[in-house]
Amino acid sequence: VHSLDPHARPCSQVKPYHFDFSCSVKRRQAGKSVIDIFVKEFSGRSRAYYEEAFRDGRLRIEGTTRQKITYEASTPLGEGVRIRHRVHRHEPPVPNAQVQLIEEDDDYFVVCKPAGMPVHSGGQYRKNTVMGIVHATWPGTGRIAPAHRLDRPVSGVLICTKNKETARNVLDAITSGDTMKVYVARVLGRFEQATVDVDAPLYYDFGVGRAVVGVEGVDTILPDQPESREPSRRKHNVNAAGSPAERASDASDRLMQARGSTTEHHQTAKRIKKNKLSKKERVALHLKKCAEHKEERIFRPARTIVRLIGHSKDGRTSLVECQPITGRTHQIRAHLSHIGHPIANDATYGGTIAGHVQTGDLARSLGLHRRLDEPSSDSREVYMNGVSAVTVDVKIPEEDVDPACPHCPYYVARDYPVDWTPLWLHAHRYSICGRSFEAPYPEWAHDIDAHPTNPK
Repeated sequence: VHSLDPHARPCSQVKPYHFDFSCSVKRRQAGKSVIDIFVKEFSGRSRAYYEEAFRDGRLRIEGTTRQKITYEASTPLGEGVRIRHRVHRHEPPVPNAQVQLIEEDDDYFVVCKPAGMPVHSGGQYRKNTVMGIVHATWPGTGRIAPAHRLDRPVSGVLICTKNKETARNVLDAITSGDTMKVYVARVLGRFEQATVDVDAPLYYDFGVGRAVVGVEGVDTILPDQPESREPSRRKHNVNAAGSPAERASDASDRLMQARGSTTEHHQTAKRIKKNKLSKKERVALHLKKCAEHKEERIFRPARTIVRLIGHSKDGRTSLVECQPITGRTHQIRAHLSHIGHPIANDATYGGTIAGHVQTGDLARSLGLHRRLDEPSSDSREVYMNGVSAVTVDVKIPEEDVDPACPHCPYYVARDYPVDWTPLWLHAHRYSICGRSFEAPYPEWAHDIDAHPTNPK
């Protein structure tokens, strides 16, 4: 991992490296050629690139263990055929923040995770992760593994275990709910009550990418019960009158009606095919389809205790402490939004301190600049949140350039969305298995007038 000086550079980047990506042909891909498969599944590169990669051996077909035959670029492939693609991998940059060590002993390795950095390998990231930086910074740690999740935009306590016994004990404690987690969040508006007990069932909708709060008397909600590793098979229909899915469907219908004519309907169909709908339209369309197909959802009990810490000096935001009693996906974010105080910069759940202006402020705080003129030949445009464009000098040394790589000579790959906005949610304290680990407050949590009943 190539971490740049925080005072000289705003981001941490990995030196581009060659990597063998391998995959097997899936059932839905059977009968297609290797070129057609890669153009469809990995559209970031052109057909011409894949054809050239096949000719020079960077894209190759290894066949199956049972059958060894010679493949051409146009040969239809069967299910299970192995394909390898040697790429010059350019990982997206992450904020140049340090991974701070909180505590280490024979069983635990606990760090404070920076916001904007993924925990482990996945997707576009392989080395530019918390685990990658830990192994590079502390090479003598041996094999350690994160014991729980912490989403990329969230900062705070990350517990890693050093042996199987500790990992098993931590997993058992998490599964049984025998833990205490305390987060701090900066929320929108002036939070008036000292303590609020939010008890609202949740369902995470992967199609929308957010948690939905169930409605008593409308949605069927699972009874409160101890946590279980096995998911419940009970389902219910949310297509009842007045359900969230039906209300979203009505909204989607009104959106379609507002477009008017049949011609506009066909234009919408073309936009859907070309994937040119806005995020709002995609969400509405997804919920409409859920209602039409009577999609069944499972709402699970969820509870979060929220305590006031203090208010910002301008009165626009408040700092609160959140103690999740259950552990649902996006639970704190959804519950804070449910009580009318979403995390202030969490646009997914109603936060409004985000977007073009705030992203520009963040860019300047990171040492970047907005693109007012054409970038120099040594710069590459970086998109933050898909809204603001900033540039940073990211040209790699000439000796590290791969002539066949479409991303060289820059560190940042073409068209990679880079989201550096930290979510104002921080895992402050984690108590488990008789131990307690605490991370210091982040910078955004300091400019607060403490409430008398809950001094910071």
